[in-house]
Amino acid sequence: RRSDRSNSVSDVKQIPSTAAVPATSSSQEGAWTLERQKTMASAPRSRMVISENKMKKAQDDLVASHQIHISQVTNLCHIEGELLQNFTDGHLEFSEYMKKLESILESKNKCVESLRAQVACYSLRATY
Repeated sequence: RRSDRSNSVSDVKQIPSTAAVPATSSSQEGAWTLERQKTMASAPRSRMVISENKMKKAQDDLVASHQIHISQVTNLCHIEGELLQNFTDGHLEFSEYMKKLESILESKNKCVESLRAQVACYSLRATY
């Protein structure tokens, strides 16, 4: 968050407060006021562009994580299918089958928990 502020502050030209402005004619004062309004109006836009860029990056990261998740879970499902086939073909004892199944299910849970954490992190970013 701190870096957002520093970027937006450095982008905005520093203008003294009205108390520090020397007395001038009304046309000079009007020009100064107009310049200040333009400068102040540009600050939120630059901050918005920075936020939009960060949100786009966060969205891209989340989509990439989801793709990796699908790949990992799909691989685990294939391993699980092979395990089931090996058991039904009589190549494994039930205790070995259960042990391997538990390991696969634990791996699937880790994949889901990891993706959920990333979704939660994105949800927090989206609310700011």
